[in-house]
Amino acid sequence: MTVSSARQTPPVTACVVEDHVQLREQIVALLASAGVEVLAAVGSVAEGSKAVCHHLPTVAVIDNQLPDGRGIDLCRALTAAAPGVRLLLHTGVVTVDDEREARAAGAEAVIPKSIRGLELLQAIGA
Repeated sequence: MTVSSARQTPPVTACVVEDHVQLREQIVALLASAGVEVLAAVGSVAEGSKAVCHHLPTVAVIDNQLPDGRGIDLCRALTAAAPGVRLLLHTGVVTVDDEREARAAGAEAVIPKSIRGLELLQAIGA
């Protein structure tokens, strides 16, 4: 019997926090097509906090403008509550101040919604 010395990389898992249903579904489909297991896809800060803390995914893709608050504030809360989760802020408007604040809140990257799907997948590592 031979034992393979190659280490398998654990699959990338994700939670998506996006309030626009159609965009949320597109992100989920894009991630799934790249082999990313989407554990939850929700539309608010409150739901996002619960989903990420419950599932502890590899990465969370978080919109900045949500009906019950800002994604930047969710990043700040998740940095404390789920420190092993990579946080990506996915936003329509990227200002220098927002980017600086997001990084200080624990976001690994601030990704404009205008980028192509391949670039989002590269940021996720899929």
